[in-house]
Amino acid sequence: MKKDSFLIFLVLCVFSDSSRVLAQQLTVDGGWHHLRNSGSREWSEFPETAEAKNLRVSFTAQPNRDEHTLSFRQYDVKAKWNVELNGQLLGTLVEDEKDLISYLKIPPGVLIENNVIEIFS
Repeated sequence: MKKDSFLIFLVLCVFSDSSRVLAQQLTVDGGWHHLRNSGSREWSEFPETAEAKNLRVSFTAQPNRDEHTLSFRQYDVKAKWNVELNGQLLGTLVEDEKDLISYLKIPPGVLIENNVIEIFS
């Protein structure tokens, strides 16, 4: 089985689809999370024990009538990890070991008042 251990930092960014960008940003979770789906750590810079195998973050927001964007910072992702918002698959993390920022579209109507983002392999 392929080892996968990574860090992720979640930020929900809200943009307008009009000609002007609405400069609003909602930080869903302001910390790094170390997830690992199997085995021991690969790099000494990661904690010996992972925080969890999956991540589930709850947050409140305004329902969206327009498309929004979920951005997150990820590091050392080597396998397929799904990203769901309120049970709807938004996409997967980028399989890349680099420290990078990724973006996924949030279709209209997916955000509700009480939301849950889940990241799982």
